[in-house]
Amino acid sequence: DPHEEEPLVLIECDRKGDALEELRTAMKTDVGIFGDVSGQIEVHFKNESANGPAVLREWFVHASQSLSRPEANLLVSRDNGVTMFPSPSSHLTNKDHLNDFKILGRLVGLAIFKRVPIALRFNTAFCKLILNEGKLYQWTYDDIKELDEQLYKYKVKYILESPVEDLELVFTDVLDDRSGSDFRVHGAEEQIPLTENGGTTPVTDENKQDYVKHMCQWRLHGCIQRQVTAFLEGFHTLIPNDVVRGLNSVLKPVEFANLIAGLPHVDANDWQKHSRTSGGYQPTDKQVKWFWDVVHEFNSDQRAALLHFVTGSRNPPVGGFARLQGFNGDQKFT
Repeated sequence: DPHEEEPLVLIECDRKGDALEELRTAMKTDVGIFGDVSGQIEVHFKNESANGPAVLREWFVHASQSLSRPEANLLVSRDNGVTMFPSPSSHLTNKDHLNDFKILGRLVGLAIFKRVPIALRFNTAFCKLILNEGKLYQWTYDDIKELDEQLYKYKVKYILESPVEDLELVFTDVLDDRSGSDFRVHGAEEQIPLTENGGTTPVTDENKQDYVKHMCQWRLHGCIQRQVTAFLEGFHTLIPNDVVRGLNSVLKPVEFANLIAGLPHVDANDWQKHSRTSGGYQPTDKQVKWFWDVVHEFNSDQRAALLHFVTGSRNPPVGGFARLQGFNGDQKFT
């Protein structure tokens, strides 16, 4: 029925509260982002009157930051916080971790569906698993290097290029390597057999390539298989398999990461080009020129902070400022 009103989803959120806990409650009762999200979503922060697209973008950032905080132990970074990857030890700190990954998948799917960048830049190794329906892909050592440069340099490369007999290695690997992290998880250092009888199979110069292959496959896929499956369960409720296959055929993994998180840098020229003035101002007015002069002089962090202040998000959407979302779709920055 063309006259039927589109569904409206209301999200009430406490800026000082735990967004993950709020999402868990919403999931149990099929409300908020777990309801019918085909229409408009309206977000209200507690004790604040503002709403609209900027508040929605701000909520996405708020919710995604709650899911990525170290204490949640859902996502970890192996590159000093640049990109995120599922935590292999999530089950050790949260028995309900798979439901949390479903929540994460639903949130990411909704962000793509609504074309809103969120504060989660996934590592390309994770993006490849999402695009490949959770199955291991044709990986190379470059994938390991991009996931964890320390692992590549001090373990993979070292073992392949050096004699190993004196290292007394066996065919095992840690559950979750937290050597570079401040957040410790009890039990994360448990050794997991990579093959049958791996705990008693010594690594030799003859079989070390086989050992490295098994270790890389464990790090890229085996240690997070259940987490990725749960993530995809939530993700596919909004982004079906055939759409994912379509994305896989046209997007590189880094482009898919941009689709979720937005472009990594704020292009001042693109921002100015896709803007308009209001309130009687013209682009030629000195006040408007002063504004753009300052934006062009800002460094990348300052531009991102300004963009967050005026739009609720630190990153421009894929497609640049021409794709900035308002109430009724694409809307120029004003």
